[in-house]
Amino acid sequence: MPASPLLLTSTALRRIETDAAATLPSGTLMDRAARSAASRIATSWPSGAVVVLCGPGNNGGDGLVLARMLHEAGRHVKVWALPAAQTGRPDDAQRAWDALPAGLLQTGDPAWPIGNAGTGADGGLDGGAGDSAAVDAADAAMEDITPIAVTAAHLAAEDVTATDVTAEDVTAEDFTASDVTARAATASDVAAGVTPDEPAGATDAADAGMSTDPLADTADADSLFASGDPADDLSHEPLSTGALFDAPLLDQGRITDGLLLGGDMPRGVIVDALFGIGLTRPLAAQAQAWITWANAQPVARLAIDVPSGLNGDTGAAQDVCLQATHTLTFIADKPGLHTRAGSDVAGTIEVDDLQLSAFVGATADGMGHLIAKADCPSLFRARRNDTHKGSYGTLAVLAGAPGMTGAALLASRAALLTGAGKIFVALADTLPLSLPCDPVHPELMVRDATGVLDTADALGVDTWVAGCGLGTTDAAKAWLTRLLQERPAAHVVLDADALTLLGSDTGLQGHFMQRTGIKVLTPHPLEASRLLGTDTHSVQADRIAAARAIASRYGAWVVLKGAGTVVSSPSGAWRINTSGNPGLATAGTGDVLSGMLGALLAQGLPADEAIPGGVWLHGAAADRLVEQGTGPIGLSASEVAQAARWIRNHG
Repeated sequence: MPASPLLLTSTALRRIETDAAATLPSGTLMDRAARSAASRIATSWPSGAVVVLCGPGNNGGDGLVLARMLHEAGRHVKVWALPAAQTGRPDDAQRAWDALPAGLLQTGDPAWPIGNAGTGADGGLDGGAGDSAAVDAADAAMEDITPIAVTAAHLAAEDVTATDVTAEDVTAEDFTASDVTARAATASDVAAGVTPDEPAGATDAADAGMSTDPLADTADADSLFASGDPADDLSHEPLSTGALFDAPLLDQGRITDGLLLGGDMPRGVIVDALFGIGLTRPLAAQAQAWITWANAQPVARLAIDVPSGLNGDTGAAQDVCLQATHTLTFIADKPGLHTRAGSDVAGTIEVDDLQLSAFVGATADGMGHLIAKADCPSLFRARRNDTHKGSYGTLAVLAGAPGMTGAALLASRAALLTGAGKIFVALADTLPLSLPCDPVHPELMVRDATGVLDTADALGVDTWVAGCGLGTTDAAKAWLTRLLQERPAAHVVLDADALTLLGSDTGLQGHFMQRTGIKVLTPHPLEASRLLGTDTHSVQADRIAAARAIASRYGAWVVLKGAGTVVSSPSGAWRINTSGNPGLATAGTGDVLSGMLGALLAQGLPADEAIPGGVWLHGAAADRLVEQGTGPIGLSASEVAQAARWIRNHG
């Protein structure tokens, strides 16, 4: 398969992290991840409060470092952190915890820093904890005050402490961020009752909180951005919504660094740094409550690496799972973000390799890819003038028992519209046929199954689609046996009833596996369970593993249909398709897919383009229909084939 967007399982990612950590200073990957998230927040949410929910592991450590960076850049940041496990935090996460500036860590349940846009009256859980009431009081006290601030020099001259200063004591004066001395109190200082009055002396880069990453910007080690970015030196930024990192400000006499612009709708972002790819246990009640709160807030939700509660390998979601609007994932994309519930909860996905491309390139096991349009150039190749119908293959569709003729027509019509040269509809029926021809597409040559099987060589049939509405009667089994046994060199796509027959009959399995032509199986999860002799739950628990197991057992290409269709080659190389939408959850779309795959193979496309390309095209056709206002509700299978024809011709 050609190169396309990379997917890595958690096993492969752990191996890369271990190899990279052995060559980099401690904390480097956590620092890079936090900087990446800070950059994304600066770009997508340049103003408003940031609530960071942190877990007890390294994902939580990413969140703690992110919170510190945002705080140092002037953003309004509040942190809620789950308690550490009995074994304590991982080393890098503990260092991030120790370096968290005082005042960021909150107690109780999460609450939006200002306002009442949450689930409780103050945005908290059932009334909540946090600091909403305190900030609201400050808001009321300062509503009529001209924008002001107190510099360190002012405090020294008046011999007062910050807590002695009230709104009445201060006159309006200009100041810059450089006037304010940063305090060095950390979360561990607060726990010990220590509140230093000035920064601790730093003897080296680590003590000063500076990055020891050898690839960090040496011109400005504390900058969140490359040299030249307007946010490099925030001391000269005006305190306004124009700053990338919006320091606390007064806007028309109203505090807005949190939020209440335009009524009660807050602005800002919630960062989910609770759990990453390492989560294998059910979420505890406290984590579930925090996630439920976050999901109820009308603000953006940024998941760090994967949404908490989602399995990054399989896409299985726990009963409570973070509903991210955006996911920033690290090192490589994750399969679970694109299959099963992942496509519903991950939102917009962005990947940052954390400068580990060399380590990623050395990884083979646990690697898959997303299916991309660029991987299927043969779909869009212009046809030569000097060709004829025989140049584009002869396909036979063994399908359509009495009462199921529509399935045969859907597959055959889809094959016609996808470009097959000649198509014989081998109805699973006896003469005289109940449907002698297709009145909508008379180009399709409708015959009885026995007649087509008897004359297949003379007709020049080189590709078969079998199973759509075929039935599981003795006659259906006999026709399928003839097909698999008599013409081993022809390409074959099996769907629906053919899969049920194949999974239950060792004789059919033997004939199938001895075939030399391209073999394709297109099961939905129930059909996949029959092919594996298991149950649907087991298939859905790990769709990639199931697809690869079927491919290995039957020596075939496998298309495991569902949200995030998984395509596996006979060798086990796998891909996930991201085109398509819920409009495809309707009768007949599987028949259309089978017809499209058969047509592409009949036209001579190589298997590694025809099969993933056909799956992509099928989904892309549904996407085009929705973009044009057709569906997803009420979209029909017949419309998918029409849209697929347009895409093949127009790209």
